Amino acid sequence: MTTVVDQSVKNVTDALKALNIWDNTLFIWTNDNGSPVSVGGSNYPFRGSKGNNFEGGVHVPLLVSGGILPEGMKGKSLDGMMHITDWYATFCYLAGAINPNDDNPDAPSPIDSINMWPYLSGQVMESPRNMIIHDHLMYSDTTQGAIRNGKYKLVIMNESQAGWYGQFSPNTSWNKNMEQIYACSVDKPCLFDLEADITEHNDISSENPDIVKSMVELFHSYDNEHHPPKKAPPDDKDGYCAALYAAKGFCVPW
Repeated sequence: MTTVVDQSVKNVTDALKALNIWDNTLFIWTNDNGSPVSVGGSNYPFRGSKGNNFEGGVHVPLLVSGGILPEGMKGKSLDGMMHITDWYATFCYLAGAINPNDDNPDAPSPIDSINMWPYLSGQVMESPRNMIIHDHLMYSDTTQGAIRNGKYKLVIMNESQAGWYGQFSPNTSWNKNMEQIYACSVDKPCLFDLEADITEHNDISSENPDIVKSMVELFHSYDNEHHPPKKAPPDDKDGYCAALYAAKGFCVPW
């Protein structure tokens, strides 16, 4: 898969350069989640897998290139926080004075997006984002999930696939029981200092009860915020196709 991605990226960048539009291009390569360790994936050295809230499930690479990226930022690495939803406000800004905040009362949800272009372009040295709600499962018997605030991350649920799976998984040490490794809980959340322990080996909740308390309160402060409906709405393929056609190939609310 990696080879195919490499070839595809080369084909796209070569085409953009051949058309003389690379200098006016912002090229972004990103991911939605970590790799599933049970089917040949690797999130090494991070803990966890696709589908959970350890860094192996949520900490993914992002590459930004193209002609509009300032020369001084090319080849640089940034380690500040960014969420995939931040691309919305960033693209609105780059498109020119588009308000990312939808004031339509019938909009599907409030906007949770931050313009990251000042950070990506080197205008500011620190990411404007300092918090991410990784998961907030309100529609269960107990509100549970995970939240990061600054350097701390709280996992407030019984999280699955809570192991470290090596540079390639499954490997010779793999067995099916490794899918049944659980850690943390609602009653006893795990607290990690990601600046000191990005691999999440050390649960520091016992030594920092005040931080746990404040993180739990912050987590529950979102209990009454917007959540997806408990049941998915009925399929409307005809409406979807009509909206797609009317917007000339772009997916928009309908």
